[in-house]
Amino acid sequence: MYSNLKSAMHADRIEIVDLANVLGLHRNTISGKINGRQDFLVTEAMAIHSEFFSRYDFRWLFRRSS
Repeated sequence: MYSNLKSAMHADRIEIVDLANVLGLHRNTISGKINGRQDFLVTEAMAIHSEFFSRYDFRWLFRRSS
């Protein structure tokens, strides 16, 4: 699970559908990735960071938690 990403999304009022639109993926796919059922591709993580969360450290944002 990407707890830091979830926290940043909540703090910045970014919804799963916003990430899905940027990546061109279904919201269920993004949900699965955020919750650790699937992995983010590096290009997906970079796009999310660039579009929404550039003020956060990339490694912190995509650090997996249990």
